[in-house]
Amino acid sequence: MIRLRASSIDEWEREKASDERDYFKIESKTKTMNFGIHDQVQVQLDHHPSELMKYMAKNPERIIYAAWEEDLIEKSKPNDKNWQEKNNKMKNEAIDIKGYYRILTPKVKFIRWEFQPCLDMVVYTDDQNHLVLQSQSWEVGNKQTITGVDQDLIKAFDIEIKCKLYVDGYGAEKMSTESTDLRGDMLFFMSGKLPLVLRLTPNIIIRKAATLVNNTIMSYAKRRFMDNIVADFEGWKREQVR
Repeated sequence: MIRLRASSIDEWEREKASDERDYFKIESKTKTMNFGIHDQVQVQLDHHPSELMKYMAKNPERIIYAAWEEDLIEKSKPNDKNWQEKNNKMKNEAIDIKGYYRILTPKVKFIRWEFQPCLDMVVYTDDQNHLVLQSQSWEVGNKQTITGVDQDLIKAFDIEIKCKLYVDGYGAEKMSTESTDLRGDMLFFMSGKLPLVLRLTPNIIIRKAATLVNNTIMSYAKRRFMDNIVADFEGWKREQVR
């Protein structure tokens, strides 16, 4: 059992309106920027909901590999240096971790800087039987330096990803026994102090750049999920009858 660090993405998830998809805000006094995106996916599967629950409970690793490109994932472990930092920002609740992973996102371009975030992720099941993949820290991937940006300044930014996978209506009194929806909630959030060069940049340009980052991450995650999760579930079902 471990405790997760306090998270801006969790705070936004709690406070945002249910239909809020995009978020963007620049604090004029502190010169901090926050932006993010929330989206949902769903696929219908012609199977009893309990079968989907078994698939999620027994196979968190194969779900990760189905929803992300294999060459952008590597297994991690809790005693890596990336898991030993930020202990002073842990949540109060302890959770049962199913796995640790490092993932590379697609390359993103913000204003004139292009880079590839690398995130340390945990996988766990929450108290509503959602399978959750959530980031705990990040760095620029592939040992890349971002030209024209102070590397210490990069550390002032935080990039977070959180994905939830759940069976729609599981546990309800009138739950379908023939088909059900497998749903996913996906959130991406970036926050931090604006570098001096961006403080002189009009907010509308920064917002357009933020929207491009949001859409790059979200379109990749949604496409991978829709293209692969059904095929992987059907493959798992065939394996059960061998």
